[in-house]
Formats: sequence, C-alpha cells, structure tokens
Amino acid sequence: MIKRKRYPLLRSVFGILFGLVLIAYYLAAGCIGGFTVSVLWVWLAAGMTITLLGLADLWMWFHPIRPIRIAVAVLRWLIIACAVAFFSVVGAVLSAMHDTCPVHADYLIVPGAKVYGDQPSDALRARIDLAWDYLSRNPDTVAILSGGQGSGENISEAECMRRTLASYGLTEDRMLLEEQSTTTAENMQFSYALYGDPDASVGIVSSNFHLYRSIRLAKKCGWTRVYGIPAPFRGIMLPHYIAREFLTITVDTLRGNM
Repeated sequence: MIKRKRYPLLRSVFGILFGLVLIAYYLAAGCIGGFTVSVLWVWLAAGMTITLLGLADLWMWFHPIRPIRIAVAVLRWLIIACAVAFFSVVGAVLSAMHDTCPVHADYLIVPGAKVYGDQPSDALRARIDLAWDYLSRNPDTVAILSGGQGSGENISEAECMRRTLASYGLTEDRMLLEEQSTTTAENMQFSYALYGDPDASVGIVSSNFHLYRSIRLAKKCGWTRVYGIPAPFRGIMLPHYIAREFLTITVDTLRGNM
C-alpha cells in the first residue's frame, strides 16, 4: 500500500518541476530571441498548465475529493494524448533534419525567410549559402527562389536571394523567381504552379527544423521526387522552432495542405 501511495506524490512533484522547467525555457528563450517570437507563449501556457496540474495532484494527496480527482485525471490523459501526438510529429521532424539530396537535381527550391530591409536574416543567409554550395557543384540544377515581400522588407525574399546568389557568381539563367508567397504552403503551391514538373527531381534547401513540412507540402503539390538539404540552425531557440512545427503541421493538415 505504501508504494501505491507514493506514486501519485512522485507524479505530482515531477509535474511541478517539469512545468517550472517549461516556464524557465519560455523566459530564457524570450530574453534571447524576444517575447514576440511567434507562438512562444505556448511554452508558458504548457508550463503553467502542467505546474497547476501537479499542484492539484499534490493537493489531492491531502484532500482526496472524487469530482476533482476525476477532472484532474481527464486533464492528465488529455495532456498525455497531446504529448504522444507531439512526439510522433517531432520524431518525423528530427528525422528530416538529416535528409540528403542526390546530385544533379533538376530544381532546387529555396523558401524565403526574413529580410531586413534588403539584407538576408541569418536564417535566410544560411539557406542561400547552402544553396550556393549545391548549385556550384551541380551546374545543371536550376534554383527556384520563393518568397514574397513582408513587413519591414524593402524587396521580396526571392529578390534578396537572387541578388545574393548573383553576387556569388550564379548566372541569371539558373534562377527562377516566385515572389507572391507568404507561407511555406504557398512557397510550394506557387512554385509548382509556375515551374512544376511531377517527374522532376527536386531538392529543398531550408532550415533543418523546417524540412519535414516543406517536403510534405511539395509532395502534396505534385512533385514526387523530393529531397531535403538541411541548413544548420542551433541554439536555444531550436526547441521552440521544432515545437512550433508541430502546431504548423497540425494547421496545414487541417487545411488540407499536407
């Protein structure tokens, strides 16, 4: 009986500590990357929910009330179900981070990322540099540079990539531009509408955490031979961007994009 009683107590303590870790990550990521980073609030919401659940479990250790116990159990199982779905998707995202592209792909799609004025952000620069490395070694591959113009950007993301690759020495005849897209789904949809060939081999250069969704979206559009080329992204913000992919993949799936 003693061992059975200890289990809920240990579960409560673990829940409280785990919730506090998530809250601490939210604060650390916010201080480094900025609290306005897209959906960063999820870490705070998850941390507070799990912490409160642990506290409720701990309170029931001393005051076992059946209706509250049932409500907490239901919430706990909902969290477990969400966690199973989350880690299933994250496993696929992590796997795609190590994808490789064969030589001499027909097209190389480079989805856009933030441009500051007319200069690429670090994430976009990493994609451009990796694209240049592949294109310089595969002279028959044509680049599809995809990305519209967003807030704070003086030029489209596609144009920013074109200028940078041109400065590296890539000739204009090897660059195709798509300048209307504002999301990853549109990157693939609009690129396929303009230059799609279902029999072509396609490499996608994007941030490592972003590849799984990009590949799935490209295949949904009609390309059948799609490969990823992961641009490195490290640091404290990587767990957040991987977690954000779960939310975005869920939304894209519900919208029928994947």
